[in-house]
Amino acid sequence: MGAPYRMYRNNELYEELEAIKEPRQPCASTVLWRYMDLDKYVSMLTEGGIFFSNPANFDDSFEGSLSSASVDSLEKWQPDDGRNLASGIQQFTRDTNVVSCWHEMPEESHAMWRIYTGKEGTGVAIKTDYGSLIRALFGCGKPDDPYISGYVEYVDYDKEYKISPLHAMALFHKRKYYSYEREVRIACHVNKDTSGPGKTYEADLDELIHRVVVSPLSGNWLFFAVKEITGKFRKSLMAKVNESEMLTRPPVDDTETTHA
Repeated sequence: MGAPYRMYRNNELYEELEAIKEPRQPCASTVLWRYMDLDKYVSMLTEGGIFFSNPANFDDSFEGSLSSASVDSLEKWQPDDGRNLASGIQQFTRDTNVVSCWHEMPEESHAMWRIYTGKEGTGVAIKTDYGSLIRALFGCGKPDDPYISGYVEYVDYDKEYKISPLHAMALFHKRKYYSYEREVRIACHVNKDTSGPGKTYEADLDELIHRVVVSPLSGNWLFFAVKEITGKFRKSLMAKVNESEMLTRPPVDDTETTHA
């Protein structure tokens, strides 16, 4: 994939790290969610695709980083330049990949609504499954950019855990503090000059979207607004717009009880 990797092709270190080259794969039926604010949803509809972000723009400074054990391996084989190599590999990974992040969970998450739809809760969640996501993006042989996908592993970066610098594997590891995200990712390899803030890949939205769930944290007005917006740009998806199941009332609702 680039200069930082070629130097290992004829020694034991390459063989050691090459063995850790694929993220763990979800089942095709694994339910995934993408929580987003209203602007991002409108952008998905108007552009007809999924936006992949440059990981350099994520809040976590460890995005694309190697673990201490990985850096130690590089220093073992390149004593005078191991840390510089690690730095170069990390920067290369961030500069030449764009990422789409999804939350793995059978049902909605109140915490994810809070985190990803802002203080006012004006957002939606796209519900799909892993098989539909891959088919929507790559069913027609698109995109041309190489990609890798799978679960993010949550690890202790200070312990003896080796993260391969090959195949963008560093983007499929995060610190344990983020384990609540239960993340499944797709990373596409792009040219450094074309990454920028990210890249939108065309996708079959009818294949991708099983449901558009409106945030339960907003008022009723948002449901009707999302329905209208969806119909304006993609009528075929209107029937998939749903209110959140979190709005279901309890079997005995004291707010509806009248007293004589």
